[in-house]
Amino acid sequence: MKVNKKIVIPVIILLVIVAIVVIFYMRTRDNSDKQIVTDNQTETQNNETKQEENLSEQNEVENSNSEEENERINKVKEQYGFTGDNSLYTESNNELSIKPSIAYRTALIGSLEQRKPTYEEINSINVNGEPQNAGIWISPQSRQIFLNCINSVENSFEIDENGYLKIKSGFNSKYSQKINQIEQENSLVIVDMTGIDYIVDVVTGNIFKNEFEAMDPYMIYEYFDYEEANKSIIILNSNQMKRLSNQEIIDTMMDVI
Repeated sequence: MKVNKKIVIPVIILLVIVAIVVIFYMRTRDNSDKQIVTDNQTETQNNETKQEENLSEQNEVENSNSEEENERINKVKEQYGFTGDNSLYTESNNELSIKPSIAYRTALIGSLEQRKPTYEEINSINVNGEPQNAGIWISPQSRQIFLNCINSVENSFEIDENGYLKIKSGFNSKYSQKINQIEQENSLVIVDMTGIDYIVDVVTGNIFKNEFEAMDPYMIYEYFDYEEANKSIIILNSNQMKRLSNQEIIDTMMDVI
């Protein structure tokens, strides 16, 4: 059979063109896929870097003072004989107080680990073991005594496996409403019922153990409000001396938080 060269040659040329187009397309797609992967990796790295920078900036802003603020703090320290490190203080109306973040972390570490924290720890943003979810969280060493206390007033509560106070009945009581309110506000309230807390002395800047229940068995609580982070800690009287009623303790706690 005689081959018609006028037909065959154009077909071969067409096939070659198609092959070139396919090869070019495959290479282009491969390069595009590689670029997408590279872009994603770059974006991820940039996000991680940005998070680290934000964390660093937050830490720097939170734990350091401006030159102007340091001048005001030094003036008050000289006037009243305060000797703590400037990083511990915030100044307002010619008065010094311990930063809420510092006071909160001091009490938190003392509650979680039952020991005096270090200055490095209270100046760090992250605290090991700090609960992350909203609600009323009971410290491990206080759970049974607190549960006995609140259920003796209203037997409607339990503590879940994560340490949060939960309602098992009586959803319309004033206590239940308070628990729901805290969760809806995305607030974290940490409850410790040891009658002992750790605080930073405002004059000296020293960290010390405050056994307020032993000093005053009628004192119901100590409270540390870290409002900027929507967190707080309430240290309750363990009532070992039986000077208070469980009703007084629970009612006061619910009013404060």
